[in-house]
Amino acid sequence: MTDRGRTVVAYVRTIAAALERVRGRSNVLSERDWDLANRWHDRGIPVGLVLEILEERRHRPPRSLAAVATRVEESWSAVESGQRSPGGATLPSTAPEPGDSWRAALTAGGLPEGIAEVVRTALAELELGEDPREVGERLDDALAQAAPPEILREIAARVDGDLAPYRGRMPAAMMRSTRDKAIANALRGVFGLRG
Repeated sequence: MTDRGRTVVAYVRTIAAALERVRGRSNVLSERDWDLANRWHDRGIPVGLVLEILEERRHRPPRSLAAVATRVEESWSAVESGQRSPGGATLPSTAPEPGDSWRAALTAGGLPEGIAEVVRTALAELELGEDPREVGERLDDALAQAAPPEILREIAARVDGDLAPYRGRMPAAMMRSTRDKAIANALRGVFGLRG
């Protein structure tokens, strides 16, 4: 498992959670926002700097990360030129392994058997050294297949409601991808499978 594999997922999810807190309601990261946060990670922009910018906008919460991208870029340029410190620290180098919460959920018990089997498979793939991002994507796909139908219906209805304002304003492929990611994130939350 690479350092990037361990940290990029934690980085993006930390930013997504902060955006959700600032907005005060559930939030769906678009594919564009996921890509943007991924690029910030790859460029070494500290997660603390992004969180600081989001917190500055608490009085007028942004709808997306794209809305704060210019401010993040300006702040990062100031850091690189030595005009300011990076601010709120970086993501700890001891970021939790993606499988930590998965193991904890299995140990705690209470997962439906289909979900438990999906988690065991994902953990086995991590143990074999497979890329955590790819394992996470397969886990997300499998969760949607294994989730109890009533839970999946409830989550899908909530996500569809959250995405309703974007229908027609977002390309169909991006809408499907965003919807799938939002459902996967909600399923992970329901079953305690963060990371």
